[in-house]
Order: sequence, then C-alpha cells, then structure tokens
Amino acid sequence: MHLSRLVLRNFRNIEAADIAWSPALTVLVGRNGQGKTNVLEAATLAVSRQTLRAKSERELARFGTEGYHLAATLTGEEGEAHSATRSVWLRPPRRKVTGPQVPVVAFAPDDLAVVKGSPDGRREFFDRMLNQLFARYRREWSRYQRAVAQRNRAMKEEQPDAVLQGFEPLLAESGAYCWQQRGWLVQELLPLVEMVYQTLAPQERPHLALVPGGSDVLLDRAGLESLLERTRHQDRRRGATSVGPHRDDVRLMVTGVEGRLLSQGQQRTLVLALHLASRRLLERESGVRPLLVLDDVLSELDAVRRQALLKVVTAVGQQTIVTDTTDGDAPALWPSAALRYRVTEGRISALDRVP
Repeated sequence: MHLSRLVLRNFRNIEAADIAWSPALTVLVGRNGQGKTNVLEAATLAVSRQTLRAKSERELARFGTEGYHLAATLTGEEGEAHSATRSVWLRPPRRKVTGPQVPVVAFAPDDLAVVKGSPDGRREFFDRMLNQLFARYRREWSRYQRAVAQRNRAMKEEQPDAVLQGFEPLLAESGAYCWQQRGWLVQELLPLVEMVYQTLAPQERPHLALVPGGSDVLLDRAGLESLLERTRHQDRRRGATSVGPHRDDVRLMVTGVEGRLLSQGQQRTLVLALHLASRRLLERESGVRPLLVLDDVLSELDAVRRQALLKVVTAVGQQTIVTDTTDGDAPALWPSAALRYRVTEGRISALDRVP
C-alpha cells in the first residue's frame, strides 16, 4: 500500500494543497524555511498517526485557524483505494481520525542526536520503532514510566519501604518486558545496519549494543524485582530509581570509534543506516513496506555516499519522499520517474519531471 494523494487544509504554514505522490520517488525542492518539512510531517501524520516534531495539535494548526484537516488516499497492491483522514478542532478540543495506517520510517536532521546526543534520544528512536511493531509495547512503557515516577515521588516524600515495595512488582513486570523487546530489536537490527552501512561506506563497519540501565545484563521479571529490592536503600539516598530500562543506552560505533567522535558524514551515514535497517525490519515483521521519508538527507554526504544512498532509496517497490535544498544540480541527481514539487512559503507547485 502506498500514498497516492494528500489534501491539506490549514496545516502549519500551508493554507491549502492537493498533492499527488509517485509510488516510487517524490522530491520536494526549495529553500530552507518554506514548508518542505511541513509537507513531510503532514504525510507522516496522515498515514501513520505519528508526528515528526510537534508536541501538541496547536503547533500543527495554521496560525489564526481553529484546526486542520488531512485527507490521504492510499492505493493497495491490487489498485484499490483506501481513505485515511485526520480532522482536528482546537476549540473545543476534538479529533476525528479514520482509515488504515502505513508504517513510516522518517529521517530528519535532528535525528543526528541519536548518535551524538544523550541516551534519551537513542531510547526514543528505538521505542518509536517498537511502538510500530508491537501494540503492547507502548502500553507497557507508559505503565513503567508512571510507576517509576510514583516510586521516585514516594522516596522524596520519605514514604516507608512498604510503599516503595508496592510499586516494584509493576516496575519489574513492565520493565522486564521492555528490556526483552529492546534487546530483541537491537539484536535483529545489528546485521541489517551492518549490511546497509557497508552499502553506503564499504570500508567501515558499524556496531550497536544495548547497555541495560543499572545492570550488567538484561533481567527477567524476578531478576529485576530482586535488583530493585537490593538497590532500594541507595535509591532512597539519591531520590531516584537507579535500575531499569528508563536508564538504558545503546552504544553506537563505527570501526571501533564511539558515535559522538565520528565525523559529520559518518554520523549522518550511521543514522541513515539505522533508519534504512529499520525500514527493512518493519517490512519483514509487518508484511507492509513502510513509507520512507528523508528530510535534508544529502547534506554532509560526499558524492560516493550520496550516490550509494540514492540507489538504496530508489529501489523497486519502495515509496520515498525526499526534500532537497539544491535546485542547481538536483535534476542530475534524481531518476526520470521522480515527481518534483517546489515549496515556496507554504505553496506547492509541480515541476516538470526530471529530463
């Protein structure tokens, strides 16, 4: 199933647009700050119900309006059309969402924080993928986070041990499940990341490994509950829970060098490899080929890596949406089947196909 049409009304800086999409490659060109990323966010939200950047619906509604509307047409394998809509009103707050979902793998420049930023960003990256793979994961991770917050508050309020102990079975149950799923994901992604990365940079070898928070190894429910009991006294002194998946990290390296010490090009290549490997794993597990969304993907890549990336993202059967700020040499980069649009101050206009 692929995105074939998207209608936008009052979404960010876009008053109105009706966009047809290639089942292969669609390119959005234009200067920075014109609204290219807004179009990507609308497409992602319409088909997957996940946002790229926004924390609230108010951020997504065009300034001065009372809400926004997105209507996507998805075309199935047999050519059948499916409608997916999202209508949001701000006053009073209400939302109507209909239609099927398609998994999305999206790269944005801010995703470089996955490599060079804090563990929070790495956990969020892997959790986004687990949320698309397993409906249960989102529920268990939310339960776990609430239990951690409640246990921490009880410690700061100097509640007795019996109160802390009351939270620990839930922490252990949900925490062990999240650990199990994160460990599985890293194990499954590793060979895919290696394969994709070496397509982009054959002389280099990436590596990733889950580092469990506060433990040398991943623990089952009983093991995590026992560890929470043993660390209760020191947690009281700190006023915070010291073990569990809320403190996990994922070690990312290339040819033995830590991610934060890599060059800008290597960091971008590693993040791209993570996204492209995620796309392959999502397709394998769900049976549906995800929409691939790449925002400002060519920056910081040398010519060799750029050409290798373009071969990957234009593979037969893969729907990809790319933004590009380089008008001058863009026609030479993109294959003849690409659809191109120019985005200027929120207005989208079709360009001729690449000659």
